[in-house]
Amino acid sequence: MSNSGLLFASYQADVSSQFVPIQRRLEELDLLNEWITPVGSAVFALPPGCARGGFVGETLLA
Repeated sequence: MSNSGLLFASYQADVSSQFVPIQRRLEELDLLNEWITPVGSAVFALPPGCARGGFVGETLLA
């Protein structure tokens, strides 16, 4: 048994309409599932960048 693993990261604007459908298709069709065991998952929100003189997240206030 190996202690090595893989880390998968992806970036989408809308998790429910972009990431989830792809994962569902992989669940049904990917033969690699026989050999892997997912151990965790997370979703993080990243605010957009800022203009010079602005601050991160200021566009979220508008």
